[in-house]
Amino acid sequence: MSEFFAPLVPLVTSYGGIGLFLFCALSASILPISSEAALVAVMAAGMDPWEALAWASAGNCGGVLLNYWVGHLGAEKAARKLSESRFGRKALEGVEKYGAWGLLLSWTPFLGDPLTYAAGAFRIDLRTFIAITFPLRIARYLVFVLFWT
Repeated sequence: MSEFFAPLVPLVTSYGGIGLFLFCALSASILPISSEAALVAVMAAGMDPWEALAWASAGNCGGVLLNYWVGHLGAEKAARKLSESRFGRKALEGVEKYGAWGLLLSWTPFLGDPLTYAAGAFRIDLRTFIAITFPLRIARYLVFVLFWT
């Protein structure tokens, strides 16, 4: 784990599931923090991997849902902010060109979170958004849990 994340580990491990939930929700925003590192940290600290999967998934799915609503409610401002970064521009272009199918990349680092804002800004159907993004986010964590167990 990088030195950048080292101060965050006690925070996540001290608060258990709630800490992991909050950390993973924040990591779904554009904050440059690794929810995967937090997941591994709590498992290394002794949290049951399946419990960790549940907390991390709930937090991250909640975070991307918040991103969707921020993009949806402030579409013009969200699009303007996204267009200021390279990955934000790619996210806007991807959702504009491919619609909901562009969300198949929503699990990826760097591009995934901007895609969730763009989906809201472009008014992708919420049920479709959830059906695509939530399973992908959970599957990403599941890979870490399966390697851990």
